[in-house]
Amino acid sequence: MIKTLPDIESYDLVVTRLFNDVEQSNNDTFDIYRIGEKIGLEKIEIDAMYYHLKRSDMIENANDSMQRFSKYGYMLQNGEINHGYVPMES
Repeated sequence: MIKTLPDIESYDLVVTRLFNDVEQSNNDTFDIYRIGEKIGLEKIEIDAMYYHLKRSDMIENANDSMQRFSKYGYMLQNGEINHGYVPMES
């Protein structure tokens, strides 16, 4: 079953806000829950964002509870590629 994003202002806008916050921190690892709370998301919204970012390979685990944007995620955010994909479950 596919999880759906709750009604948040815009998935792309929130991803951009997450990306910008990580870029401004000068650290490539981040805790998505801390950043999500910082930009005003509720836990259910952060859970949905994490699920979709992870499923689309935009983020990867760095260590423990820390994540980082993948090379693919950076390429999408920087406009180096203009399409995304979602891996199909078998």
